[in-house]
Amino acid sequence: MSKNKHLTNEERSQVEHWLRALRLGKSTSTISREIKKNSVPSNKSAPGRIPNRCIMRRDCHRIHLCEDKPDCNRSRCSVCKLCNTVCPDFKEEFCARLVKPPYVCNGCEIEHMCTLRKRYYLHRPAQKAYEDKLIDCRSGFNIEEDELIRMDERRQRASYYTF
Repeated sequence: MSKNKHLTNEERSQVEHWLRALRLGKSTSTISREIKKNSVPSNKSAPGRIPNRCIMRRDCHRIHLCEDKPDCNRSRCSVCKLCNTVCPDFKEEFCARLVKPPYVCNGCEIEHMCTLRKRYYLHRPAQKAYEDKLIDCRSGFNIEEDELIRMDERRQRASYYTF
């Protein structure tokens, strides 16, 4: 097994497409850290479903919370797209899949019908973040030339007095 700490763009692409498989020859902890660090949030909901994220949405009996809103035409609030913003009892439900491996919705069997917030591992943003970090850590100090000359002069004076 390879001891490399950094993943290549191609390896990130494989993580995205084969998230469940450990075909990369990398340790599971390397892949887990990569996914947690570089996954991106998404507010996308299931197509054709009301994006209600309330933990009570299945058993809620509230009605007409938003009668004054022209966008609402539902009698039961739990089937209204405005429910999460107007209900005083709203408590967001979070997917348990996002707090343990694989930490993302890639490959989830119920993603197509899930209305909860999602996270995805996408290799292009992950590679871009990696490249940006490399550029940032390899760039020099943001210092003016005259300040650099003064620092160099101080260093030379200090080394003159150490002998």
